[in-house]
Amino acid sequence: MSDANRLRRLDNCFVTTGKTIRKRPGLSVVTTLEPGTQGLRAAGGKLNTFHATGTVTHSDGRFKANKIAHPTLPAMEVKTIHYADVFNGYIYVSAEYNNGDIRHHYLDGTSPTHIVDTNCPNTAAVVKKSSKIFAVKNDVVRFCKTSNPRDWTTVNDAGFLGVGIQQSGATNPTALGEYSGNLVVFFKDSSQVWTVDPDPSKMVFVQGLDVGCPYPKGAANMAGDVFFASYDGIRSITTQSTTGNLIDVDVGSPIDALVKQEFTSTSDLSAFYFRGGGQFWIMKGDQAWVYSFSRTSKISAWSHYQLPFAITDRTELDGDLYFRAGNTVYKLDENSTTDAGVPFTVGIEFPYLDFKVPGVLKMIHGMDTVMVGEADMSIKFDARNPDFVTPSIPMSGDTRPSEMTAVEIVSVGIAPVIECTNDGEFELHAMTFYFESLGAM
Repeated sequence: MSDANRLRRLDNCFVTTGKTIRKRPGLSVVTTLEPGTQGLRAAGGKLNTFHATGTVTHSDGRFKANKIAHPTLPAMEVKTIHYADVFNGYIYVSAEYNNGDIRHHYLDGTSPTHIVDTNCPNTAAVVKKSSKIFAVKNDVVRFCKTSNPRDWTTVNDAGFLGVGIQQSGATNPTALGEYSGNLVVFFKDSSQVWTVDPDPSKMVFVQGLDVGCPYPKGAANMAGDVFFASYDGIRSITTQSTTGNLIDVDVGSPIDALVKQEFTSTSDLSAFYFRGGGQFWIMKGDQAWVYSFSRTSKISAWSHYQLPFAITDRTELDGDLYFRAGNTVYKLDENSTTDAGVPFTVGIEFPYLDFKVPGVLKMIHGMDTVMVGEADMSIKFDARNPDFVTPSIPMSGDTRPSEMTAVEIVSVGIAPVIECTNDGEFELHAMTFYFESLGAM
């Protein structure tokens, strides 16, 4: 007997707070950028890109190109941007160059932009907290002087957290996150929670957890918790209500079997919280796994989005989500039902439904649907043979005022499968099946 509010598949659509299933927003083209830059980060009311050589000026006034030259190799180009965020009114950047070097920069108008302090970690995993920049380095997490990201040396202000000595497994941290005002330090096989403060003497170890995140960009804050990718799937850290202890939660258990096939030790994953949509996203190339959550509506549902091209960078500005693929920038657009003119397929598959009468053979005569738009529906009717499926039935609009759509299936339970392949709107509100019981099997 299937649990209520469960689905087997949810492709290119999501569960709304009204508990309908709606086609995801499409992508619309924002602009094509001048060549030579990498990255896309919102800061100072602009969409920022980064380059290491030459001069680049974006003709679109919404974009700003920032130069971050390699400290010793002036001809070396930027490969990717690992981190970029505003710190004290200026952008702090962790950039990787084509030769594999990673360097930190602070774009406060002084020269050079790169951090010259030899104690600066110059690594990919970075986060800002307590008026400091934190970054991993070997078996420690270093932090800069309070409100001065160029200084990683001043005694009793800059310094490091000795995270490695708290470990019994892997000792080198891989990623950083935030939970309930605390710093979360991730390792490949575990994690630590630390209280951090502008005063280093007040930074203390809180607790360790036996689940880790091996991906430098694989963790993000979501609804007060930290969600992150592990080798086993997607997890979160929360507080156990009965004891007050921190625990890891298998928030990703509905999709673990799917993502474990995609997440490898070398995967370039990017996790983020889309505030404008109230969703946690984790992306890999042209795929995204999206978690829609609402405490008020009691919604917690995963979706899989398939995009027509690999996404290299993303950012959010003024409630809109922007993606970069090559030199083209797109926006997640509520008014678009295609990806820049390319239709995409919405797929919904239910578990086998026995209509709360398990083990009883049923004669299913027909059905009604309530939907916006058009879709095709087929029905699986034998749980032992999932390839047994009826021919598709075209459905559209509200069918209740007319005669019911004939189905004519004899089965213990059925699994409806819905696909919408056109370029129009689609939203599923309700389905009703009409049947009579034929008796126990």
